[in-house]
Amino acid sequence: MGVYHAKNWLMLFLAVLLVFCRGLASPGCFGTDGSFYNTGDPMPSTNPCDVDCICKDVGAIVCSIMDCAMPFCVNPSRIEGKCCPVCSCEQDGVVYNPGNSLRILRLC
Repeated sequence: MGVYHAKNWLMLFLAVLLVFCRGLASPGCFGTDGSFYNTGDPMPSTNPCDVDCICKDVGAIVCSIMDCAMPFCVNPSRIEGKCCPVCSCEQDGVVYNPGNSLRILRLC
């Protein structure tokens, strides 16, 4: 193994060790994107129903959950990326979510 390869392995080892020790030295949480958050820091969430997420301790993330009122319709549906269900329109077997144009040019 040449000096160049040994140096690369050493740098990689030191980088991994630094990340590991950083996590042990300061309690906190890692986000889904790999970012580190200190205890008490607000954190993003990939769940649309999670609000006000906070790093509480090593790996402990606490979020409030959005409270959704059920809409007044027969078959409420969920839209990807949204938490609360919505009422949809159906025409000729096709389901249209709010804001989608129907074929007869009226809005849902």
